[in-house]
Amino acid sequence: MNAKQTISNFQSLILRSLKAPYKLLFLIGFLLGSISIGVWAPYFLSDISPVYPADIHIHGVISLFLGSVVIGFLLTALPKFTMTAAASYQTIAVFCMLILAESSLVFSGQMAPALIITALKFSLLIFFAQSRFKSAKDPLPPSFSWLIFGLISMILGTIGKSLIAFGLIEGFEISQFFHILFTRSFILGMFLGLGSKLYPVLAHKKSASLLQVQKNSSSHVSFFQKNRRHLSSAFFM
Repeated sequence: MNAKQTISNFQSLILRSLKAPYKLLFLIGFLLGSISIGVWAPYFLSDISPVYPADIHIHGVISLFLGSVVIGFLLTALPKFTMTAAASYQTIAVFCMLILAESSLVFSGQMAPALIITALKFSLLIFFAQSRFKSAKDPLPPSFSWLIFGLISMILGTIGKSLIAFGLIEGFEISQFFHILFTRSFILGMFLGLGSKLYPVLAHKKSASLLQVQKNSSSHVSFFQKNRRHLSSAFFM
């Protein structure tokens, strides 16, 4: 395979990924999530104790991993649910650059500026969702309001955590409040918003497959019942 063909294959792969943003962003999220878990290895294996990586781990798993998955899903699904135009290549590129910039700051320990990029990233996602909601040809499921709740919780949590990181506000209670918005409220909103839409679809597919299995089983049973006399006579001959 020559260089031109390799470049052409790579370009076609990128174009296919951009047509379905979840493929690219799910991959980015998986890689960054793996790194976010792997930061514990130097801490436990090194004789010289490095910096405790809890903040890097939490931010990486919540924003870089789960956030990338949510962004990829919404950039792909919202245009289909609302019957509007697909996300442009420029939109996908902006989100990818923000995620990469955020990850470089997180893994280098610069949490305060990383939180600002996080807030900007999810603010742009709300702007994208709102533009699709306004142009929707069919009414959206009521559960999608939980998506907005989760995204707003994430933005408020990151703003609060950045203010704490810059030393502008202090206090254990307020710190825990913003931490809950960043983690539990965001996860709850995504679970209720996306899960309420996806679970019926997955349950329907599962029910359909079970019905097919039951139908196949009943056909086998009916076959044996119809041919029971012939089978028994052949067995006892």
